[in-house]
Amino acid sequence: MAVRRACVSVLLLVFVALGYGCGGPKVDEKKPVAEIRTEAQKMTSRELRRVADAYGEAIVEKRDAVDDLRDRLEDLKPEEIVNQGAATLKKDADTVATSIAALDERQKLYIDLLQTKVDEDKPITQIEAEIAAMPQEKVGAVAKAYRDAILKRRGEVADLNRRLGEMKAEEKSGSEAGKIAKKIKTLQASDGALCERLAVYVKRLGEKGDPSALALP
Repeated sequence: MAVRRACVSVLLLVFVALGYGCGGPKVDEKKPVAEIRTEAQKMTSRELRRVADAYGEAIVEKRDAVDDLRDRLEDLKPEEIVNQGAATLKKDADTVATSIAALDERQKLYIDLLQTKVDEDKPITQIEAEIAAMPQEKVGAVAKAYRDAILKRRGEVADLNRRLGEMKAEEKSGSEAGKIAKKIKTLQASDGALCERLAVYVKRLGEKGDPSALALP
């Protein structure tokens, strides 16, 4: 029995380290939530998804570990449960459970940030699935973020068109004008994609309220 307890303790230590593997996004159950929010603002949707998935994998691995440990505790005889080895094992299992809770909290934060991030490439079907489970106020907040992004791009287009208009006739056939025209085309394509996605949020808001505040000029 002592040998089995020792093996279980070693198994626990191995699983406690899981979720911090090399090569993928770093999982950190102690990272402050405020720090996560700051870093996530600079992440793309793909990066957010990779980190959220990494946390999910760490949670699954640790849950399997703690379930195995608790199953082993249940298999112990009454006289074995009262000894120090079993008490230590239970304490270690509780430590892993606490770790799981911390990881879960941070994964949910990344998922929330992923769902609310403005992303012109996000599939419409994914947006529809996400907003189906969103409270109305969150749908409105994300819709506003999309509207703000659209207005920002339109402001950039207006500025670029102004710069083109101020160019001399001979300059308009030059490389600088070509770059500006290309940038305008890219921004207009982005505008269209964002508008298409904004419409999905506005439709949901229209089912339960008045989305007129989100109308574009």
